[in-house]
Amino acid sequence: MQTLKNIDSTDGEDIEEKIVERRTLTPANIDLDVQKDYKGKIVAKEESMGRDLFRIRDVSAPNLVNKFSLIQEILDNYVDVAIYCDFPGVAMRLVGDFEKSMGRDLFKIRKVWDPNLEEEFALIRATVDEYPYVAVYSEFPGVVMRPVGDFKNTVDYNYQALKGNVNISKLIQLGFTFSDEKGNFPTDGTGKYLVWQFNFRGFDLTKDVYASESIDLLKQSEIDFEKNNNVGIDLSRFGELLMSSGIVLNDEIRWVTFHGGYDFGYLLKVLTGRRLPDTLEEFLKLASVFFPVVYDIKYLMKFCDRVYGGLNKLAELLGVEMIDTCHQAGTRSLLACHAFMKMKDKFFNGSPEKYAGVLHGLVNEED
Repeated sequence: MQTLKNIDSTDGEDIEEKIVERRTLTPANIDLDVQKDYKGKIVAKEESMGRDLFRIRDVSAPNLVNKFSLIQEILDNYVDVAIYCDFPGVAMRLVGDFEKSMGRDLFKIRKVWDPNLEEEFALIRATVDEYPYVAVYSEFPGVVMRPVGDFKNTVDYNYQALKGNVNISKLIQLGFTFSDEKGNFPTDGTGKYLVWQFNFRGFDLTKDVYASESIDLLKQSEIDFEKNNNVGIDLSRFGELLMSSGIVLNDEIRWVTFHGGYDFGYLLKVLTGRRLPDTLEEFLKLASVFFPVVYDIKYLMKFCDRVYGGLNKLAELLGVEMIDTCHQAGTRSLLACHAFMKMKDKFFNGSPEKYAGVLHGLVNEED
């Protein structure tokens, strides 16, 4: 057993004789360091750190004043303070016209309804020459039917499924993100980058067919189906304005999509006012007229190392920031645009032209 007593201070003066601690020496605690505590007593401090060396002083209303008195006593000798707090988390997000240096607030989602449709298309017509890349993303009621019968191959089956679903269901929302070849975006008068999100009327939860999981996701993403039917865009009117916008029937426009068969299926249905063609060959021929240059990111991924998965996973692998986790068409088109620009420069030296014109799932793998 060992007792510490009659220990001189560092300035050579004797201090009060006190027994500080009685300890059994072992290999684990033999290396001790002696120092003063805040009251001038001598304490033995182990070099190794462990939970038994610390005492958590729980502070509540009854002992609050006492604990603050103790804190005041030690402040002169212990001036470095580490702080950490626990709280219930972020329970709300401000909305309004405020700016931040990065992230979601650099972008403005222009939500397009029937009353502002013509105004927004006028802005698009003024944008398209300088920003000829158009990333598109559609929200629809999901896959509600599977074709049955004999099919020539998987591609034939895929198209028959696409055709059947597009023909019997209705487009809910469409997103457009415009950029130039370097990934720059158009801006408004406040300096925010612009993304367009079109909201359509016509889909009725009480009458139309839909896939429950798809509609549940859209509800969670705050798509207001009642508002869509009250002030949403008539699809035939949208088709007329889209036809004269300068972004279709234009071989200077580069369309960007992710697994885009359904995106262009719904667009062709809107533009022609007709059901989709019976055969894949007719569909692809029609698509090439309205959308001469198309890049399908999902198809491009076949030629890239170590990228896989859906759009969210691809963005993660490429280090592309998601400005919003909501599953709405505007932000999804923006994410597709970001991912494409990153892939174009990283894997294709800025020139993926040889892979244009192919929609994933609608081409034979050997082609």
